[in-house]
Amino acid sequence: MKRLILLSCMIGLLAMTACMPVQSPAADTGAMATAEPVATAAATEEAAMEEPGTIVDVAVANPDFSTLVTAVTEAGLVDVLADPAAQWTVFAPTNEAFAALPEGVLDMVLADKELLTRILTYHVVEGVVTSDMVTTMMAPTMEMGSVGGDLLGGELDIQVVDGKVTVNGANVIAVDVMASNGVIHVIDAVLLPADVAAMVAGEPMEPVATEAAMEEPGTIVDVAAANPDFSTLVTAVTEAGLVDVLADPAAQWTVFAPTNEAFAALPEGVLDMVLADKELLTRILTYHVVEGVVTSDMVTTMMAPTMEMGAVGGDLLGGELDIQVVDGKVTVNGANVIAVDVMASNGVIHVIDAVLLPADIAAAIGQ
Repeated sequence: MKRLILLSCMIGLLAMTACMPVQSPAADTGAMATAEPVATAAATEEAAMEEPGTIVDVAVANPDFSTLVTAVTEAGLVDVLADPAAQWTVFAPTNEAFAALPEGVLDMVLADKELLTRILTYHVVEGVVTSDMVTTMMAPTMEMGSVGGDLLGGELDIQVVDGKVTVNGANVIAVDVMASNGVIHVIDAVLLPADVAAMVAGEPMEPVATEAAMEEPGTIVDVAAANPDFSTLVTAVTEAGLVDVLADPAAQWTVFAPTNEAFAALPEGVLDMVLADKELLTRILTYHVVEGVVTSDMVTTMMAPTMEMGAVGGDLLGGELDIQVVDGKVTVNGANVIAVDVMASNGVIHVIDAVLLPADIAAAIGQ
């Protein structure tokens, strides 16, 4: 290309020379010098098209991401998402997506740096995942409470149905917006970790009241009842007569809480059978409970004694949980811990993707 431009310039100069008086060598040099920047500008424009800016640069250049850019700046995440050595996949909500949050929520989130950081990093997956690589999956996120903090185990539920992609139910409306350090997929809703979603579900919020609620959570039963993903668990706890135990303000519990999907994944008929057998139900539920508060920063590979019992107030049956920590990922009896440190006034909940069964019960139902 450069040779063609220079050749064109030379031809033009020859034509001009034929019609003009002979000039000094200095004048010829000046004429050639004016041709060189044309080639350089073209090359620069071409290079710029081939090399997009960072994820932050791309977002800043798009007016539909102005709220996202403001949020990223407030959270102190600019350097993270602009890191040229990193590779990120970002599910980016539009301004309209932020505007669709319940009244007061956006202002409240922008004023709470820890909460804002959690929500924004929940939209980020490590590595570059382009649209041709996407399948139905649970994708681990970079969710954290502070820049450089511990990962909180948040996952995104990505579904691909008839060629349409959703992330936690949000529609992916544009894909493969490439950046020098990753890729952006545009979504039509803001993604919220499960406990945050439960907190803001469907109601206008006043920032002061919300902050107070976050500072003083309810009991384990209150927290579970407020999260629609735990509705099956709450039903089971009620049927077993364990509400007063898990809501006891004087107690301190660590509960590994299966989601509705985890219960639904049990073999056909098992859930109904268990709900109809109070002793069996009590054994299974108390097998998910460890005495004391064990937060994620305290977890190591261990055998953890449980509160497994056949009846409320009965003798402990000696059940233990096999907790494994490998490369920062935690499993309990093979079930994945998908969210951690959901705090309650009388303990902590860690969310798991499978129902835990004592060995003899697992054998009886073929698991």
